[in-house]
Amino acid sequence: MPAQQPWIVPIPGTRRMSRLRENLGATTVDLSADERADLAALAARVVWQAIGTARRT
Repeated sequence: MPAQQPWIVPIPGTRRMSRLRENLGATTVDLSADERADLAALAARVVWQAIGTARRT
């Protein structure tokens, strides 16, 4: 996600240190332009209804 905008950062929102480490590891994953485009296309299909609630279209 940081590749899309410099102000986008992962927010783990976790209680366990092991999960925090796991989530922080996601910041080291390198995605190709095609992979980012695929993720963006999937994210565009999500219709947000309320904070924290989404449904797929």
